[in-house]
Amino acid sequence: MLEPLATRFRDSGYDIGGLVKTMLASNLFFSDLAYRTRVKAPVDFALGIVRGLEGRVGTSALAAALEGLGQNLFHPPSVKGWDGGRTWLNGQTLLFRQNLTLALTSTEDPRFNNRLDPAETARKYGKKADEEVVDFFLQLFLQGDAAADTRARLLDYQRRSHHQAYPVYWSARDVADHRVRALCHLVLTLPEFQLD
Repeated sequence: MLEPLATRFRDSGYDIGGLVKTMLASNLFFSDLAYRTRVKAPVDFALGIVRGLEGRVGTSALAAALEGLGQNLFHPPSVKGWDGGRTWLNGQTLLFRQNLTLALTSTEDPRFNNRLDPAETARKYGKKADEEVVDFFLQLFLQGDAAADTRARLLDYQRRSHHQAYPVYWSARDVADHRVRALCHLVLTLPEFQLD
């Protein structure tokens, strides 16, 4: 496979665009050996959330949060950058990833305020029913690539959340928005979202 690709690259006059297009269109690029096997770097993890929710956050606050995940953006450990891979995940950084996810999706963290709101994103795309919201976030963040039992557990959680006690001063919209934000947080803490 490499030799024909190299030959094709040379014969094309070293067309980088054509080479990248060939690589990205290859079935090998989506094989089980390559698909969702690389642990996301903290910056990929955080920006995946921000982009997915179509929000905006202050870069200084986000950079500071990423330091806790092991990636000081402006000070790589060496000229080659970070080791990456499995070194991104350990007991502490996994907890920090979950905390960052909560900070980004809850609209209550003063570092990020309400510049990212899963409830607003779901509303923008007309997702209201429990199944619609679950499928929306699974599609948005996992490209619909979640196991059937994972989807079933999330849907069960979403249905049960209708019977939870909420503060009496919350409006019906506050309650509905909280349920959507909590669901989004759960999707973002799934093991599948930690991988590219």
